[in-house]
Amino acid sequence: RMLLNSRVFRELINARMEAARTAAEDARRQQLQLTIALLALALLATVAVAVVGRRLRGIITEANLRRRDAVRARWEIDAVLEATGDGVLGVDLDGRLLTINATGSRLLGYGEEEARGRSLHDLLHAVAPDDQRHDPEDCPILAVLREEGGAESVDDLVWHRRGRRVPVRWALRPLMDGRVVRGAVLTLTDMTAVREAEEALREAVRAREETLAVVSHDLRNPLGSIAASAELLQEVSLGPDKMRMQLGFIQRAADRGNRLIDDLLDVSRIDAGVLAVRPARCAVGPLVDEAVAAVASRAMERSLDLHARVPADLPDLWADRDRMLQVLGNLLGNALRHTPQGGRIDVEAALANDDDGVRLAVRDTGPGIPEEDQAHLFDRFWRRDRADRSGAGLG
Repeated sequence: RMLLNSRVFRELINARMEAARTAAEDARRQQLQLTIALLALALLATVAVAVVGRRLRGIITEANLRRRDAVRARWEIDAVLEATGDGVLGVDLDGRLLTINATGSRLLGYGEEEARGRSLHDLLHAVAPDDQRHDPEDCPILAVLREEGGAESVDDLVWHRRGRRVPVRWALRPLMDGRVVRGAVLTLTDMTAVREAEEALREAVRAREETLAVVSHDLRNPLGSIAASAELLQEVSLGPDKMRMQLGFIQRAADRGNRLIDDLLDVSRIDAGVLAVRPARCAVGPLVDEAVAAVASRAMERSLDLHARVPADLPDLWADRDRMLQVLGNLLGNALRHTPQGGRIDVEAALANDDDGVRLAVRDTGPGIPEEDQAHLFDRFWRRDRADRSGAGLG
């Protein structure tokens, strides 16, 4: 019986050991499976982290590229805005300045920092004179801005902060954020040079028309005198004295025509910047004597008392003698035309006030030139009396 119990006990122990081995095997198998699963999860996590990291690096790289592109685009836009010849102003819907480029700053006289946030109307019109100022409600640019539309003007005025008026051409375009209007972009084109060119062109046209009028009228008089005297000489037998008188008429008429042509040519040379002036040393006395001698016969015809007073101790001039004769001839010709018969004309020379030159003067007993007309003395073709065609207005 003891042997039986011993065998049963061993079998029981063996069974328990087998069960323990089986349980251990199951535990090892489960542990292995769990380890494999954990390794798989870790591997998957590693792969996921790698994928996410790579994606993040791609996102960061793309963001950096976009940021650099945005910065580069901003630089390019700023460079274009700074280089453009037009003033470019960004404004919000309330009409207040957001940004202004360098040209706009020069045009209006305000720096970007001091202009930002100010009313557009104040920037453009604050310093305008009272008679040219209008209320913000009447500002055409703000009116377009309130309608959130676009418009442009061919001819308008804005004002530099120092009070200088600036003719401009402006264009206003809405600033869109998708489909929402956030403000507007105003461009100002300085038309000063264009207006000056237009005025110069109009002045050139007026000068051309006046030149044609002067030439057609003033040349007709001497040509008519020449034709009448020549016709008289051909058709009528005249004595020597009358013949010389008619020839004198022809000579003087030809001289008047030549003087007009010379004046017109000089005006053209002055405009072209090629008027020749060749200074040299010349004595004052002989210069004045020659100028007086050239008009002496005309003065005698009109019973004018013509005198020249030149001190003997005057220094020589450094001047273009021919041009000086031309100037004196113009002054004397004017005196001859406007001094009443029997009047007096004096040509005087004296040291200048600073003793550094010679002062030449032509004085006459004519009516003179009123002070209000003296500003026009150097205007081409100007005459105080438009009906007076005795001169070309070019002297």
